[in-house]
This record gives sequence, C-alpha cells and structure tokens, in this order.
Amino acid sequence: MVRTRMAARPHLHFAAALAFAFAVAALGACASGSATIPADLGYEELVQRAQEASDAYRYAAALDYYGAALERFGSNPAVEVACDYEIAFLQYKMGDYVESATGLQAVIDRYDAPDGSTLPPQYRVLAAKVLPQVLEHVAGGGE
Repeated sequence: MVRTRMAARPHLHFAAALAFAFAVAALGACASGSATIPADLGYEELVQRAQEASDAYRYAAALDYYGAALERFGSNPAVEVACDYEIAFLQYKMGDYVESATGLQAVIDRYDAPDGSTLPPQYRVLAAKVLPQVLEHVAGGGE
C-alpha cells in the first residue's frame, strides 16, 4: 500500500528534490560570495587574506580584502598603489580586461606624477609587464 501512495504522488518526490537542490545552491552561493572582514585586521593581514583568496580562485573575496585595505589604509600612497595594482590584476584574472587595462594604466600614470618617485617601484614594473597582455585581450574582443 505504501508503494501505491508513493507511485500516486511522484510530484512530491520531484518537489522535494527540487527544494533540496535550491537549498544546496543557496548554500554554495553563500560560500563563494563576498568575504566578511573583521574590523581589527591590519594592512598586512588584509593583503595576506586577499592573496590566499586569490590563490583559491575566490576573486570576489580577494577584491573585498583589497577594497578594505584601501578603505582603511589608502591614505598611504604606497598602500594605495599596491592595492590598485592588485585589484587591476584580479580584474585581468577574472576576464574584465577593459577595467583591468584602465586600472593598470592608472597605476603606471601615478608614477609619472610629481610624487611618483616615492612609490614602491615594483608595481610600475608589474603593471608595465601585464598591461600589453591585457590590451591584447581588449583588442581581440576578449571583454
């Protein structure tokens, strides 16, 4: 008799399976979403967590950490240029080539400003190396 009841209501199995699938998808979306960033993290810890997130292909979380570093410590020009470079590089990794090219060019241009000689030189070098690759994607319609 139990078989007859179940066979008579196959839509309930489908509905339960569908509800379960939505629940799993919702949990997965939460796990891959933005990072919750403690207010007491220093610059080095924010950058470390951003790099760990990027290494794990959690680019949105990495962007959140760099954004928090900019918000909290961006009045320091060295921090600002470092975070701006890292954000532009993440945009490249994410396939957002136009935004990446704009960000990388802005990093390079910052070194041509009057206080550019006081900035850490590695970000100019890195941006100059990556920008031609990004521009190839832009020219090729990769955006």
